[in-house]
Parts: sequence; C-alpha cells; structure tokens
Amino acid sequence: KGRAEAAVGAALATLLKEGSVRRDELIISSKAGFFTEKQLAQTAIGYGARDSDFDNTRRHCVSPACLKASIEQSLRRLRLEIIDVLYLHNVAEKRGKDLDAQALKKLFEFAFLYLEEERKKGRIRFYGLATFSASFRLPPGSPGSLQLSDLIAIAQSAATKFNQPHGFRFVQLPVGPDAPEMFARAWQNNRRTLADVAQEQGIVLVSSKSLGFRQKKRGAEKCSIDDSAYRSISNNPGALRLHLTRSAPGLTTALVGHKQPDHVRANLAILQYRPLSSEQFFSALRACPNAQLDKV
Repeated sequence: KGRAEAAVGAALATLLKEGSVRRDELIISSKAGFFTEKQLAQTAIGYGARDSDFDNTRRHCVSPACLKASIEQSLRRLRLEIIDVLYLHNVAEKRGKDLDAQALKKLFEFAFLYLEEERKKGRIRFYGLATFSASFRLPPGSPGSLQLSDLIAIAQSAATKFNQPHGFRFVQLPVGPDAPEMFARAWQNNRRTLADVAQEQGIVLVSSKSLGFRQKKRGAEKCSIDDSAYRSISNNPGALRLHLTRSAPGLTTALVGHKQPDHVRANLAILQYRPLSSEQFFSALRACPNAQLDKV
C-alpha cells in the first residue's frame, strides 16, 4: 500500500540533499494498475473512471483516469517530479480472461495514448509492462498472451499524436530455469523468441523472480556453475542463482529484493564476474532443479 514508494522517496530525498548521489545517476521505476487503497480508487473516479474501467474485483484499472491518479500518487510518495519508468502491472494477467483480444488491444491503446501524453508533460520518461503468468509466457492464441510487435505498433501510433518517438521501452517478466519463456520459447511473430524481438526493437528486458518461484519458502534453488572461477559465490545459492539469471540471453537487468545489508553485499559480489557465455548459461541451466528446458 505504498510503503515501498514512501520509503524510497524518503531515502532519495536524504541522499540527494547530501549530494551522495545525483538524480541522473538513478533509474526510478514504479508500477500502476492495482488499486488496493479506497482513496486511490475514489481519486480515479473523481477524474472520470467508470465501473467498467475496473476488473470484476474492482482492484485493477489502467484507464487514463486511473493512470492519472496512480502517477500523481507515486510522484508524491517518491518526492520526485518525474518517474523514469512506469510499468503497467499485470494487465493481461488481470484482464485477459474477461476481455477478448480486441478489447484487450483497445485497453492498451487508451493506456499508451495517455502515457504518451504524460511523457509530453514530463511526468514520466518511459513506460512498459510488468508481467507475470500470462502476457509473454503463454503460447499465441492463449487468453492474455501478447505479441511484442503489436504493442510496439500501438505505442508508435499513440506517440505520433504528440509528435514524439514512442516511450514503450521496458518489459518485466519472470526469468530463470523455471521460467525460460523469454529466451527459449519461439512464441512471438514469425516464430521468434521475446529476447530476439526485444533486441531488434530496442526493448529493455528485466527479470522478476530472479531467485526462482520457490525462493520464499525454500531459499534459492541450488544451481551450480562448473567453473572454478566462480568459487567465491559457489556456496551462496542466492548469489549463484542471481548470476545465472542475469546471464540469460537478451536480459538487461535481474531484479532482486533485499531485506538485510548482508544480502546486498553478497549479491553485489557477483558484479566481479562477467555474465556467463551462452554455452555456460545453458549448461548451468540444465543442471538446475525444476529447469523446464525439456519442454523447449
């Protein structure tokens, strides 16, 4: 309910005031789409959101009025004038089952058009999709499955209204041995992988669930890398798994949450290593528990 944004905002204010960091050294992202606070929903309704703009739980909405309310709240909590990347959160996951493909396309058209307007105003720099179980992790034709090229075309059309290049530049999705769709499933147009299309179109791919889906209950899956050069992190399953995820072909950033300073230090230790080569990556991936490469 906004605690993370408020905490980040307070920390940013302190660091920027101290001069410990410059604003242009940071990429600040946030998400919009979920409405878990009654006040936020009321604000959106005041801006013109209708009942039909929300999903059947009344907890998800990406109409222009809802996006306006979300962006303004995020800017206040972050104490910023501009958000670098605004993700639309789980749109296909929440709306793909109750909307057909054409209606889902319309939803994105209205949302992207409004986000291009916000870019013109200078309140967001870029935007993208934060996805989970549907979107780019389902075969074509499945409810909620998306084609990246279609979304880029929608963004390009929206941007022409404001005489600017489009700002749809980011896609976030689970990536790893138990979520190989980004680099191992040729489900995009012309039987290509998401990684291939994203690289061609200049879309930044960001991983969530970088430690795996079972991490909360059991800790990171115990993958291994058959190379003595990685001995210093070989006894840390979390750091090793994070290094494996960040090495996925086509991935730019592997997101990971931290609760303890020791976790930050341990995970930062992987920066001494270059990402794995493609050969090393797939070799290590096949040795991970629950790897799903056998389905490729």
